[in-house]
Amino acid sequence: MPSSSLPPHTSPTTASAAAPEGVRVSPMVLEIIEGAIESTMRQMDAQVDRTARSTVMREANEHVPAIYDARGRSVASVSFTANVDPILQRWPEEEIRSGDVFVWNHPYQSCGGIGHVPDICLTVPVFDESGVVAYVQEMGHVQDVGGIIVGSMSQTATEVFQEGVLIPPMKLVDDGVLNAEVYDLILANTRFPDLLRGDMDAMIGGCRLGAQRLHDLCAEHSGATVRAAFDELLSRCARTLREEVFSRIPEGRFRFEDFVEYVDVSPAEPRQFIRIALTMECRGDRLHFDFTGTDSQVAGSINFPADERFYARALLTTFQTILPDSLVLNDGVLEVVDVELPAGTVLSPRFPAACSYRHYPLIRTFGVALGALATALDGQVPQGADNMSGVSFSGFLPDSGERWYLTMPLGGGSSGRPFADGSDAVLMTPGRNVPCEYIERYYPLRMVHYGLNTDSGGAGLHRGGLGYRIVLEFRTDCRVSVRSDRYYIAPPGVRGGRAGGTAEFVVNPGSQDERRLPGKLDGAQVRAGDRLLITSPGGGGWGDPLERDAALVELDLQRGLISARSAA
Repeated sequence: MPSSSLPPHTSPTTASAAAPEGVRVSPMVLEIIEGAIESTMRQMDAQVDRTARSTVMREANEHVPAIYDARGRSVASVSFTANVDPILQRWPEEEIRSGDVFVWNHPYQSCGGIGHVPDICLTVPVFDESGVVAYVQEMGHVQDVGGIIVGSMSQTATEVFQEGVLIPPMKLVDDGVLNAEVYDLILANTRFPDLLRGDMDAMIGGCRLGAQRLHDLCAEHSGATVRAAFDELLSRCARTLREEVFSRIPEGRFRFEDFVEYVDVSPAEPRQFIRIALTMECRGDRLHFDFTGTDSQVAGSINFPADERFYARALLTTFQTILPDSLVLNDGVLEVVDVELPAGTVLSPRFPAACSYRHYPLIRTFGVALGALATALDGQVPQGADNMSGVSFSGFLPDSGERWYLTMPLGGGSSGRPFADGSDAVLMTPGRNVPCEYIERYYPLRMVHYGLNTDSGGAGLHRGGLGYRIVLEFRTDCRVSVRSDRYYIAPPGVRGGRAGGTAEFVVNPGSQDERRLPGKLDGAQVRAGDRLLITSPGGGGWGDPLERDAALVELDLQRGLISARSAA
């Protein structure tokens, strides 16, 4: 097994990878197989939900399943997990066994599939009588993998080496035998070994469940039929995009840009805002995305080491408003979407750039994609819902001295739509908000207020969704880290809609001890009895606010979604 760096973007095929010539899949069987693999994804997700141990994975649902064919192509709905190219490039098929479990988290040895080191990927191969037929995978954000700050996410890190243990692609289980030394090495590099072991075991269980479901599918329909079905599902996705989606977009070039707010960590690099630029070009039956004009990589940790294939998959998911309801987006998008990604930008940094907070530029790519699409379609789509923020808390329990850590992903309001208001407090990721009852039971925090932030949705014919307004009280001394965007730059509206509200973080609001925290901050000290006010961004409005039905304005006022001043 070679130890050199992985070459980019190559997915070698094997003798057993392609479907046998002449195998035909009836439309009914194709629907059954597609339904089975989508159901398998949901079962894998539920399995990890039930068995994971950390708050971030079990309660916040920070994990995603995936299913690939033997050539490494995602045949189920796009889920922003990693890919299997590191396996295909490092191991010949004759060295892969049915009892293997592969593991890695190295962002720069993941072929563009992993963005930061807290994401650990586990993969299991699936065999039929002729060889590998598929791979199932779980990628989860774990509680901690070492690094200079608890949680392994430091906004002031300047190299990936400072962010936690780097795991190159390797076999954690070799033909059914656990490589205990590898497992011990991983667990020795975390502040919470019991939680990490529980999360990894849960993901392995999810992968093995998925592998068993696919093995049963091959036994019922034959491996040859399943392989042929995989090929057809990919082709059908590409064909539907060409014929039913791209035909609705005018030919031409449409450009949009937005900015990520940045905490400068280098005196030689004084930057406060980082440009994310995208030009979308429709060429009839193909779509071309060009990130030329995006700012160069930074010294801090907001770089995202992905590749062209990742962005092709991700950007197409923003087209949901014009996609057929029945279409499952899979790697068929790679047949009809091209991405131009200049090297050395915040979206394509060079090793060893820090990347633990890579989600800032990632979620902004969704916003600029929707902005370009809105330009092409005369505003007949919403603006992005890229308003995710979050806070984390860490400290030591006063009685036991035990270390504790909690991360709270927070949604924001989505933008108003051409046909309806935006949704309130939604998360872009597969994650969930951590329940108040859970927080108060297991952490030294008291939830004083948890609701929607009045007036945070941008006014419009269809107003933007509202963000959160949360007040919590600390029952012990601890440290607070803030990870928010949309602190200075409000979420924009569309077709005359007003901008949404911004994020805000205030310690002891309204008191003599009031102090405001910036939108990006590692480890501010707070004391027992202090309170923290958190507001997350709202969505921008859609259309002229003066065209909104007065009865809807009155209803918003009665429900406390807007103030009397805003109503007037």
